[in-house]
Amino acid sequence: MENKPYYEKTIKGNIEDVELLLSKKLKEAGFGVLVNLDIQETLKEKLEVNDFYPYKILGVCNPKLAYSALSKNRYVGLLLPCNMVLFMKEPGETTIALLSPTKALGLLRDPSLTEVGEEAERLLINVLEAI
Repeated sequence: MENKPYYEKTIKGNIEDVELLLSKKLKEAGFGVLVNLDIQETLKEKLEVNDFYPYKILGVCNPKLAYSALSKNRYVGLLLPCNMVLFMKEPGETTIALLSPTKALGLLRDPSLTEVGEEAERLLINVLEAI
């Protein structure tokens, strides 16, 4: 991962098709998409920006891991759900990026969260690799 606070993967396909595949793989790993923000559509609607590239922010959550983390530290909610983005890098190519759960949880400086962060990260990296 180098020193980046995120993982990313670029694949062939439009953002809609990649989002469908990602949602399926997330579900298989025990995650659900709680938040789905279409930034391109929002900018068009709110600011009349008509030429922004396709960009989505997904808030994903694994209820079992969220429960475990929240049971250890009530401030974890500041970092939930896990954030992923989808955007068109080139025509016909979509990038999926995932904020590192271990780096995000590290902001709280609570060692009791290490294990749950590592598990979330492992599962989400597996999702990226499966796509």
